[in-house]
Amino acid sequence: MAEPIEVDDEEAISSANATQGAYTRAPSISTNPEPRSGSEESRNSTKSLTPSSLSSPILENSRHYTNTTYHMPADPPEATRLTILHQSALPLLSPRLTLTHIPPTATRILDIGTGTADWAIAVAEAHPHAEVIATDITTSFQPATAPPNLFFELDDATQEWAYTSPFDFIHIRGLAGAFTAKQWERVYEQAAKHLKPGGTLEVADFGEIHLECGQPDTHLQTYNHLLRTACTALNAPYPLSLSHLLPAAFTSSNLSITKSKSFHVPLGTWDPDPAKKVAGKMALIAALEGLEAQGLRLVTRGCEGWGEEAFRGLCEGVRGEVVGGRGRVEWRVVGGRGMG
Repeated sequence: MAEPIEVDDEEAISSANATQGAYTRAPSISTNPEPRSGSEESRNSTKSLTPSSLSSPILENSRHYTNTTYHMPADPPEATRLTILHQSALPLLSPRLTLTHIPPTATRILDIGTGTADWAIAVAEAHPHAEVIATDITTSFQPATAPPNLFFELDDATQEWAYTSPFDFIHIRGLAGAFTAKQWERVYEQAAKHLKPGGTLEVADFGEIHLECGQPDTHLQTYNHLLRTACTALNAPYPLSLSHLLPAAFTSSNLSITKSKSFHVPLGTWDPDPAKKVAGKMALIAALEGLEAQGLRLVTRGCEGWGEEAFRGLCEGVRGEVVGGRGRVEWRVVGGRGMG
């Protein structure tokens, strides 16, 4: 067994915030059609969400949520986790921000479910002549500053997309569990419709944690079982499923897969590969924080006898197993293009 390691998220947060402080423009959430960079799209765009359609944050089990249905919280601890998760991807994709290629001539890029907008900010910096649009169903994670070519919109990707100009690149990351299979199909269909000829959709998500020790009846196995049981009881999508990244999910929505890669990320610094060592440190922190975030609302609602205190106790048990052992998690990235 590997020696337990100490994890510190300050390094990840300070790194992610280093460039954001350099901007003087405070971003605003777009809710009405108005000019952004003079484009026709900016004048004609409409959004499926407005501030009046958003409820106040919902306090449940000491965590804040955007609405009554989405299982992930929208509060400062989750913002920290999202930033660290972004940091874990950087050494795996280095020197790029994506697995698939964004052409230097790209003029329009869309980031769906942007969260803390770490990826959107980085891609806006890398492509200063492109208009980057970052959407989400909440304003909770909106950064204080942003590059001048990055624009935020309140939008629900499962609703009809009203963009009138197509995109060179559409990016979706970390939304496993956000959509049902039918909703993923609709999102993919609309992405295919709103890509330029030769444009790319890239989707990435993490799966379940696996321990190399392979011991039966672990806290981790109990955790995964409860999560599946809760999702079945609530008729909710399983948040650690990667089924939306299978070839059939793309082809059924008129998309062909151009590139696919699975990174088996070590949780911790025990892997000798330098890139995986850096990614593993960040991924471990994100995974430990994610245990409560992705399961608390689901399990306390969908599993009888499991309250907030009991579930948090289970998460502590899982953390001990993961930190004290050799855990890995799959991070799968898939790129596709429209077949029409």
